[in-house]
Amino acid sequence: SDPLGQQLNQVKGEKNEYYGFTSFSCLSTYAEYVPMWRLDWLKEAGYKMTNLVPLTSEAYPEFVNKVYFSNTKFTLEDVKEIYRAFTQDDPDGNGLDDTYGSVYTGTDSDVYNSYVMFGFVNDENYFYLDPELEDYVPYFAYSPYRDCLKFITEMLDRGFMRPLPDNNAVEEELSAVWKNGKIGFMNAISGSSILGFDEQAMNRLPLSILQSDPEATFVVTPAPGTDGKFKPYRTFDWNPECTYPVGIQVSDEKLERLMQILEYSYFGEDWLRYKLGISGVHYVWAGEPLQSSVIMDKPENIPPKYSGLGTPVFGQFGNIDFIDDTKIYFGYDAFTTQLVTYFDHYNQGGYYANSFWIRPGKYYSEYTMPETLYDRFTVTKEKTYKDIMAVHDDFVKKVWAGEIIHMDNEWDEYIRQIYGAGLKSWVDIWNSKQIDTFDEF
Repeated sequence: SDPLGQQLNQVKGEKNEYYGFTSFSCLSTYAEYVPMWRLDWLKEAGYKMTNLVPLTSEAYPEFVNKVYFSNTKFTLEDVKEIYRAFTQDDPDGNGLDDTYGSVYTGTDSDVYNSYVMFGFVNDENYFYLDPELEDYVPYFAYSPYRDCLKFITEMLDRGFMRPLPDNNAVEEELSAVWKNGKIGFMNAISGSSILGFDEQAMNRLPLSILQSDPEATFVVTPAPGTDGKFKPYRTFDWNPECTYPVGIQVSDEKLERLMQILEYSYFGEDWLRYKLGISGVHYVWAGEPLQSSVIMDKPENIPPKYSGLGTPVFGQFGNIDFIDDTKIYFGYDAFTTQLVTYFDHYNQGGYYANSFWIRPGKYYSEYTMPETLYDRFTVTKEKTYKDIMAVHDDFVKKVWAGEIIHMDNEWDEYIRQIYGAGLKSWVDIWNSKQIDTFDEF
């Protein structure tokens, strides 16, 4: 019933004929990073968080009641005031002027204090219906991008966000800054890095801080900002880059048998046995089965008759190429499992609701638009991209140099110039009703 899935790997000019099985996942509802605040600092500043629920960790039980979930959603004005308080009001109580609201690198490692707060991503394949222009435009002509730049420059100018140089070691620099425990709002790597079994967890938030400050507490919230939403790892769950091709020589009988095997090993109730092994032998549940974390046993503890061929661990047969359940996909990792459960309960519409995730208005790909318009736009973009980016780069250079005094006026002139440089020809294509909106998929 999915219109996009029915187009992938389809034999051109033929109905209901495909080259193979296209894989899919849950990655359109998975966030690589999550917004993480210092809960102890928020309390010090007088903020009361709603529906606080602690994260339970089997990997680090000594840090019980240190990380929480809350459905408190801070507005843009809230964030500004919180950053101010974190910077000026000595939230750690050491009497020194050594704390900041957040840091800024301009990379994907700190998206929740920049464009994600304003409901968009810096992906040029995303086109948004601009509320002022009433055109479908890429992010760099989208009016919330202007508002994002205004927010960032204000926070940097007032000293509430600490800038870090944009270089090849951004993650390392961010990790070092966060480890000092002097930043109030951070972008934490999601999944098993958060009090989980990931081997890098000790070097990542929040453990990197808890090792030196065991009294610190943290809270994960929805994306801040009135229009803020979680940034998905992928736009769609379908993945045409991962396909199981079927040879033309395969008979209908063999194809039917192949599909039975795939259904049994990838979709059936026994999938976990093929992926993880036998409960009680290769792993145990930390709590309620299918609702808590999986704790894998050490390879040396597995009896020889249950170990994998040529390895002491269980041989993998089932994989995640056809798994659309986030909890299963990430092996029932404690943080991911509890994050999904929490927001499924406390977010209106649940964790998987599109309103919880950033989505494009329209999306540029060969699968989401008529072939003629796809080809036309590809050629148009190739001809005009350099001139359009020259206008954009010049504007952004002025922004970071502090040369923009009246952003709204300068933005209007920027839009006039960028349309004249070729964006108008983009808009003429993307406004076409022949291109379906994301909601159609």
